[in-house]
This record gives sequence, C-alpha cells and structure tokens, in this order.
Amino acid sequence: MKNIFISGGGNAEVSKKFDQLYHNILQEKKRILYIPRAFYPERYPSCLERIDKVFPKSLGYTVDILDENVPFHTNELLHTYDGIYIGWGNTFRLLKLLKETWLIQTIQMFYEQGKPIYGGSAGAIILWKEIHTSPDINIEKLDFISSLWLNYFQGYAIFCHYQEKYDREIYDYIRNYEIPIIALPEWVGVYTHNDTYYVWGNDSAFIFTVQWKQAFNEELLLY
Repeated sequence: MKNIFISGGGNAEVSKKFDQLYHNILQEKKRILYIPRAFYPERYPSCLERIDKVFPKSLGYTVDILDENVPFHTNELLHTYDGIYIGWGNTFRLLKLLKETWLIQTIQMFYEQGKPIYGGSAGAIILWKEIHTSPDINIEKLDFISSLWLNYFQGYAIFCHYQEKYDREIYDYIRNYEIPIIALPEWVGVYTHNDTYYVWGNDSAFIFTVQWKQAFNEELLLY
C-alpha cells in the first residue's frame, strides 16, 4: 500500500496547504519520526525550529529525530510512530547516509505497512528513481547505477523547486538519462494512495518526457 506525500519544497508557509493533507491522515497520537539527514548534525536545531512550524506542539504533535547511531528495532519504531517526515537539504548526503545505515530499512518498513511518508525537496527526490535532478554539488561523483534509488513512482524522477526557466535543463536530463520527470513548484505537492496519484496546491504539477510537457491540476496520470 502506498501512502506517500511529496512536496516541491519551499518554506513552512509556502507548503502549508499541502502539509495539511499529511496532518489529516496521521492517527490521533500524531507521533512523527523525523529524518533530517540531508544536513549535518550541527544544523539540526534549525531543522527542528522549522519542523515545529509544520507540526506545532500546541496541536499535539510529537516529533523525534531519528539517530542512526542509536540501536533500534524497526518494529518498535513502526508501532511507536504514525509517520515519517524526510527533510530537505543536500540530496547526495542524504542518499549516502541512507545507503550506509539502517535508515532505509525503516523507510521501507513504513512504506510496506502503508504508514504515511512525507518527503520534502531532498526527501522527495530520494523516493523517486534517480537523484541527479537535484541541484546539489556532489563532491563524490556518482555513476548512474549508484544514483538510482527507491523508485516508488513507476520509473519517474522528480524535479523540486520547479520554475519554467528550468525546462531546457529538464529536457537535457531526460535525453541523457532516459527517465521522465515530474516537476513540482514549491507550492505544489503530489500524494498517492495505493496506485492513484493526486496533485494538491496552488498550481499545476508537470510531467516531462522527451517529446512533451503536460500540466496536471487534480489527478496525476503516470504513463
């Protein structure tokens, strides 16, 4: 069962409308496992400051950072938390940490159990097929196989923070990697329940192939 929320990025105010969908699907206890792995630990306080605006304690949310250095039992995390929130930052750092630790097993377990997973910007990109749509500078260059990732969305890659000025760059990517793209402006998100994909926000989501670009405002049709 798929229960995934993908945000095009932006600050807490910009993504507020889409974030509310994730709020609505969480169970009553509202306990969230937060993975800010795209940043270094010294940035975590600012990450928590941002996340508190998305999930305020005053509304009953509890947000805990997942620490890969602490021994854990995946089933324990699954029963304790209602959902996972994967944060923004450097996509290549996030991918490296997921591959080198047990964090990926945690994400996969939540995915298989149908618990809601939210990916914002870098956290969104790693849930799709390939991560070179990210603008981050990758010091350690990845070959194509190394950059392939979770592929929860039928072979598409995602382009976050989309603006029309990036169209040429997107077409160049598609010609190079032969992977179609879903492009999301910062105020737009896509969520999926099982195999149906929906667009939510103040603008369209866009599908790019090597031949065309198409806008979607409600249901997103993947080909």
